[in-house]
Amino acid sequence: MTTFSYLIFGFLCVMLYLFGLIFGFTYEETSVYICIYVWPALCVAMPTVIALVALYNWIKKLTLWNTINLALSTGATIVFSIFAKLFYQFYSYRISGHDSGTIIMLDTVHDKFIACAQDLKIMANELGMTYAEVNLWVYCYLFLAIALVMWIWFEITIPRKWILNRLWLSKKYITT
Repeated sequence: MTTFSYLIFGFLCVMLYLFGLIFGFTYEETSVYICIYVWPALCVAMPTVIALVALYNWIKKLTLWNTINLALSTGATIVFSIFAKLFYQFYSYRISGHDSGTIIMLDTVHDKFIACAQDLKIMANELGMTYAEVNLWVYCYLFLAIALVMWIWFEITIPRKWILNRLWLSKKYITT
């Protein structure tokens, strides 16, 4: 892992810690709330906004482009919703041991943090990477890639002219 990656990882850890201080959370609590709850929710929210606007456009004007956009954005919303639900469930309970089959509820934030850290360490071993690298790939680079694709999709689907007309230019302003 490069020094730059360690600097990014350290910077993000410090940002989580400082963000937690603002709200009175520990680093573990902030990590769990942001990485396990907010991160998947944002991945669902981005295509949902596009799907809602695509539905509006489809209702207003039935064209092939609007139909394709509505189908794709709704499909992306469903896929990300399933992913988020599985992610939440995965960090709500665990099966203890391979043979016992006992289900353990991950009730506390500490339990969820430890489970997530253990999973990232296992992934790091399997991929031949460090914990920090896997953490960056999962929670930083992957999220940025999803956000970039959604932003480009949003820009293609919903031109700024549409937003300006709906929000600001719909009211007549008196100019002096």
